[in-house]
Amino acid sequence: MHKLRNNTLQHQQKQLKIIMIEIKTQESIIACYLQNATSNIQVQNAINWMNKYDGKFKNELIKNRSKKIENLQEEQEKQEKQQQQIPNDTKEHNSLTAGKANIDNVVNISKAKLNEKQLAVLSKGLEFVPTQNSINAITTITNCETSLNSTPQIIKKAAISEITAFINTWKKPKNNNMTKEEIKVLNEIKSMNQIVIIQADKGRKIVIMDKLEYIDKVEEKLNDQEVYEKLMKDPTDELKTKLSTVITKLHQQEKINTAQKYQLTGIDDLPTIRGQPKLHKANHPMRIVTCSRDTILSPISRFVFQIIKELRSTITGTVINTSKFVEEISEKSISKNERFASLDICDLYANIPVQKAVDITMEKLVQSKKLENLKLTKTDIKNLLLLSLKNNYFKFNNKFYKQKYGLPMGNTLSPLIADIYMDHYSKEHLQQINTPSKLWRYVDDILIITTMEEEQLKQY
Repeated sequence: MHKLRNNTLQHQQKQLKIIMIEIKTQESIIACYLQNATSNIQVQNAINWMNKYDGKFKNELIKNRSKKIENLQEEQEKQEKQQQQIPNDTKEHNSLTAGKANIDNVVNISKAKLNEKQLAVLSKGLEFVPTQNSINAITTITNCETSLNSTPQIIKKAAISEITAFINTWKKPKNNNMTKEEIKVLNEIKSMNQIVIIQADKGRKIVIMDKLEYIDKVEEKLNDQEVYEKLMKDPTDELKTKLSTVITKLHQQEKINTAQKYQLTGIDDLPTIRGQPKLHKANHPMRIVTCSRDTILSPISRFVFQIIKELRSTITGTVINTSKFVEEISEKSISKNERFASLDICDLYANIPVQKAVDITMEKLVQSKKLENLKLTKTDIKNLLLLSLKNNYFKFNNKFYKQKYGLPMGNTLSPLIADIYMDHYSKEHLQQINTPSKLWRYVDDILIITTMEEEQLKQY
């Protein structure tokens, strides 16, 4: 009992030490800011004044954190006792047999033969993250310093303090979410260089494919010269120049601040793409998905999305909540001459005209009066939209491409812009089937209640 109490107290002391590091970091940030921005104020006096009045806040913070630590410690002790009651051989066996019921979510269309244990590990899903057993401090620091090159000094200092504190206090977790046998099996799968493991286009299934077949299928899609253009050189420098010109101009006009300028121009990486096989279709054709998270234009996309995101409330007929849709459709009554029909939009994102979609978006934005509260003008926002959506450069298999037409799948803006355009298109061109409360759309799938026959729908 005394040992447990001492361990708990030591743990709390370490947590309090972390809190004090955080407080010191915040004080250094404030001091740096005051030195740079307010030279006429005595910095030390300002800090002393803040320390005098934030004592109560500190004590409350420490008290609440200590209480949380105690609760977590108690919960952890309960879990450890429960784990000790389970024999090790039972845990090893259960970990690899528990997934058997879910092996159906793994589809192997490769020539490689995987055993049940390997399939059981893969059935955990592509979002499953094994417990980390170590931290590579050198790699972490190097990556952080690279990403902070163009960051303002005040933010850089804060980031370095936080990262240093994290590395110094990190400890290997006591409990691993994978057994030794599962880790061994996972390493066996990782050594199979002739296969790729990807997610299916629908149903969240995990697909195992031959690597060469995967590359061939993706490149077959990229060889469509009406949609994609293969480039002779890396377009990154050209795109960086274009981006810098636009953002620097906005900064000079005081429409964005210095922090925003660095934030919008701080990433140099091009997007990559991946293929997701359509298992529900013959020969499993690929859907091309752009992986644009944390890439050169993703900060601009997120920035503009925050401005236009409220336009979603103006769109009708889109399915957002599955449960609500099921409830609505189950209560719907149809006449004798009406029927349900399902329509599929072929390559939705690739077939949306970007210029037209941006024009429609800007019309809706003007009508919403959102621009009245912004420093940015209508032209500024339109230019940012076009910059983000028309420079669809990416790389695959060490080759560079540009999507010539349509919205990039994977861009933060694309789902909303696609919905805005399809809402407009349905009202303008699909009046015969676009009846209120009788048309629902989810991405590229449309469900309607109609009196039209199958042949009429095909011609329509």
